[in-house]
Amino acid sequence: EEDQRRGIALAMQARDPRRAAWGLVNLGVALRQQKREDETLLAYRLAEQLFVEIDDVANLAAVRMNIGNVYLMRDQFQEALHWYNLAEPTFRQTEDRYRLSDIYLNRGIAQRSLGHLAVARADFERSLVYHRALNRVVGVAAIADAVGVTDMLEGDYASAHAHFIEALQLLTSIGAQDGPRGELVRSHLAELEDD
Repeated sequence: EEDQRRGIALAMQARDPRRAAWGLVNLGVALRQQKREDETLLAYRLAEQLFVEIDDVANLAAVRMNIGNVYLMRDQFQEALHWYNLAEPTFRQTEDRYRLSDIYLNRGIAQRSLGHLAVARADFERSLVYHRALNRVVGVAAIADAVGVTDMLEGDYASAHAHFIEALQLLTSIGAQDGPRGELVRSHLAELEDD
């Protein structure tokens, strides 16, 4: 955090808005890891303004996705969708498959949380196409888990169970079953078994 703040100050003195914006994004990441969400949003919004001023559409879309992610973490799902929907067209134009894979997964989670289950499933399917093409096994497992939660909400417990097991098998195949994603899937499986 301190290094980023120094870098931003130097970039501002040098009248280099691009470097200042990059520094603000990196500062936002550092603040987010410290769970200082209001400050994270401020850093990202300042970076957004600079990217608008210098007409850097690729980085503008990326920071908007990051803003959406903060709102998703805060359970402010409508606000998260607003930012994701601002970012998505640029990712499609630039064919940024990595960011598309993530934005569709996160947008699906927001839609599901708002009760828009069919729309959520469509976003999960979009995300799955990209995660599979990129061979992102953890991402494919995250989608299986997200679809399992959706199944639970719809009362399809057999399908939910199958999706949670699929997610755990995928994580086990890469030795990631004991990480945070594995813990989340096991908590969903335990919730299902309690019902």
